[in-house]
Amino acid sequence: MLRCIRRCSDIWKGGHSHGQTSSDAHSQSFSVTFWGYFLFWTWNLIFLLFMFLGFAPYMLPQSIGAVRTGSIPVAFLSMPSS
Repeated sequence: MLRCIRRCSDIWKGGHSHGQTSSDAHSQSFSVTFWGYFLFWTWNLIFLLFMFLGFAPYMLPQSIGAVRTGSIPVAFLSMPSS
C-alpha cells in the first residue's frame, strides 16, 4: 500500500516513477489497485465513524438498559455460539 501511495504522490506532483512516460503515469494514477485501496479504506472509515459516532453512543446504552429491565433477551447483545 505504501508503494502505491508513494507512486501516486509522485504522479500527482508531476514526476514519473521508474522511468514512466506521461501517458503511463496518467494511467497509473487511475489504476485498479489505487481505487481498490481507496474504496476499501474509505468504506472502512465510514463504517467506523458510523459505529463509534452513531450506533454505539445511541443504541448501545439503550440496549444495555433494556437487557437489565428484561425488555430484550441477553442473546441480542452477545455473540452467537456455534
